[in-house]
Amino acid sequence: MLRFRTMKDTSKQEESVVAEPEPQKPRSFWKRVDPAYIILMITALLAITYSVRTSRQNSELLAKEREQYGTLCGPPVIQEEDKVPAIKTIDIQNSEKEIVYNGKNKYLLFIFSPMCGVCQQEIPIWNSIASIATSQKFAVRGISLDSLDDSRNNLKNHDIGFDVLIMPDFATQRAYRVTSIPQVMIVSENGRVEWVHYGAMTQSKVKDLQSRFIGKKQ
Repeated sequence: MLRFRTMKDTSKQEESVVAEPEPQKPRSFWKRVDPAYIILMITALLAITYSVRTSRQNSELLAKEREQYGTLCGPPVIQEEDKVPAIKTIDIQNSEKEIVYNGKNKYLLFIFSPMCGVCQQEIPIWNSIASIATSQKFAVRGISLDSLDDSRNNLKNHDIGFDVLIMPDFATQRAYRVTSIPQVMIVSENGRVEWVHYGAMTQSKVKDLQSRFIGKKQ
């Protein structure tokens, strides 16, 4: 009896050993990580990549703008050597006009508002200056900040000796740094500012401006 029980007990032990499950192997990292966390990591990586790429593109665009238009992001007023863009617009007769810096002509520009009292008072002085500038092969243009209709109505009683164009948009106005009027400027054949004055023309300023024309080749 004792021997039978021993065998039976041994058999139970063996059965118990056989029935015991094998230890499980540890799961891999990716199996243990929550899929939602993986998606979040991928989304964050894409966002960072997009941000870096966008920042690089913006830097490249800004560099191109500075090269093309000079220091538009600099001081609020125009300065000598700043570069200004060409203008495509209409004149007060509603005809298409352009100011193009193609290496052929220098420009004398009067930027003003026909509704401005000071600007209206300056027109005779501008006509005198424009006559000298034209004789020295300068292209003379007025640029009105007002609408076509307002410009026509406010200039109809004034004798103006140069073409008056309409400022096409605020971006162009900003490019020329029009912060106060009137604004008188000389722009080179390549679009570089050579001379600028804000406000009414004093006698000394008129002489200074005229000295830029006298002696030029005809």
